[in-house]
Amino acid sequence: MTEVDARATVTIDSDTLIARLRDPSDQEAWRLVNKRYSPALLSFARKLGLPPEWAEDACQNTMLAFCEAMRQQKFHRYKNGKRQRLRDYLFGIARNKILDLRKERARAPIQVVDKPGESPFVGDLPGENELQRIWETEWDLAIRAQCLFEARQRFSPTTYTIFSTRVIEEHSSAEVAKLVNKTTNAVDLAVHHVRTFLRQIRPEIEAIF
Repeated sequence: MTEVDARATVTIDSDTLIARLRDPSDQEAWRLVNKRYSPALLSFARKLGLPPEWAEDACQNTMLAFCEAMRQQKFHRYKNGKRQRLRDYLFGIARNKILDLRKERARAPIQVVDKPGESPFVGDLPGENELQRIWETEWDLAIRAQCLFEARQRFSPTTYTIFSTRVIEEHSSAEVAKLVNKTTNAVDLAVHHVRTFLRQIRPEIEAIF
């Protein structure tokens, strides 16, 4: 299972989740929002250099503050006539919770790990623009995970396996064709169908998130 696959969750629009979070007795809403956003929050904290146990705490602190803000109706979809993005609101909470945790537990610089395969370096937190870029990358991974989740529901296991092996695992069409006992044309057609579906579903998922 890839990192992206591991982030898949159940489709439900964020407005519905926000409305349900205002009901303290709706534990299922808490479970859904935690499942959807925690992987991105945890990865964001780790890429800012927090050790695993600190990252877990930062993630939980963020989710608790987020849900409490929803219950107190502190987040408003429209502000000054402009629709507000939920991910921007969640980013603000996550950034503040990470900063708070650093102040509480250590004053030394942290390691910032941004790109897989690169050696971490010691330094202060990146600037606001870089923090935003890292967060947007994590959010994009969450959206991609949901799109792939939808594709797995839409297509047969064989078709999705063909797509996953050819595109995500980057095997050649000939290799995939041999693996699934299909022609290369059949492999390419299956990949085309899934890619077309993903292009079509992404705007819907972005709106839901």
